[in-house]
Amino acid sequence: MAESNVKFDVVNPIGEPSAQPEPPSTKITDFKGKTIGQVWNAEFRADQVFTALTELLKKRFPDIEVVSWNVLPTTQQRMDINKNMEDLRQAYLEKGCDAVITATGG
Repeated sequence: MAESNVKFDVVNPIGEPSAQPEPPSTKITDFKGKTIGQVWNAEFRADQVFTALTELLKKRFPDIEVVSWNVLPTTQQRMDINKNMEDLRQAYLEKGCDAVITATGG
């Protein structure tokens, strides 16, 4: 067998976290008077899920405010994630969202 001078670098495929973990938000125990945003990833039929969910939420919590998925920015994999997250954050603040429900279609 011929001797080789080939050198291989071995890396750990698991990697290290790139961001510090954040503690979870405080749980909302009462939806009375709360504003709930809906965020959609523009995939198949999630808009229908939001329509049904809005009806159920308003039936159970009549004074809830729902900021519809078609008012807030969508989330999509092919978007600039940093800009998209900043756009969403600004929209949540402007609309006064106390919580956000996300949905994916499929």
